Amino acid sequence: MENKIKLFIFDWGGTLCDLKTDIIFKNVHEVLSYLSKRYKLVLVSLAVSESSQIRSVKIQNSEIAKFFTQIIVGDKGKDQMYEKVLVDFEVRPEEVVVVDNQVVYGIKWGNSKGATTVWLKNGEFENDLPNSETGMPSVTINNILELKELY
Repeated sequence: MENKIKLFIFDWGGTLCDLKTDIIFKNVHEVLSYLSKRYKLVLVSLAVSESSQIRSVKIQNSEIAKFFTQIIVGDKGKDQMYEKVLVDFEVRPEEVVVVDNQVVYGIKWGNSKGATTVWLKNGEFENDLPNSETGMPSVTINNILELKELY
């Protein structure tokens, strides 16, 4: 699986950062540092709790922004943001890993396209389980550190 992977797409809120406190979760820096030496990393964030401009500034000013080749923030159309990544990096979905804490966004999109999907099952949305509409994630993890073991 891992030899064909070229790119990781990460969600921001709830996956890498606590949106209520703006604090980057424990072990995120370590995992992104590790993965960025092996793959291109992209951040896709749907800003609903604040404007996309404010969210973008917060991300750019974070200590983890340096690990991402591309950062896309918008206030609607997360699926279109994912599609933009495929076009911008000229990658096929099967060469992409999508990491998200919500099955209704990244996991659903990734599954519909044939990408590898990693559901980070923790926090606010851990009880919003996959269903026939979202599809089952390729992998479910409870701690972001598990990505180092997988990839």
